[in-house]
Amino acid sequence: MKQAALTFLFALLGTVIALFGYDRLVVVPREKANAEQIAAAAKLDLASARAQANEISEDLDKSVRKTLTDAQSMVPICVEQ
Repeated sequence: MKQAALTFLFALLGTVIALFGYDRLVVVPREKANAEQIAAAAKLDLASARAQANEISEDLDKSVRKTLTDAQSMVPICVEQ
């Protein structure tokens, strides 16, 4: 029984050491790399975002103007007599 208890204890100790090593050598560097990648993605380029927003609003304005012009050309002109 003493031999089984020692074997179990050393197996448990080996498992704990292996998990600790895996954590330090694999998990921590992976989390650090992910955090750096997320931080880099979070940086915003406000100038380009503003330029894109202006382009989108100009396109929308052109589309609305064209739609209104087309709609007005389809409406018959009523002349009061």
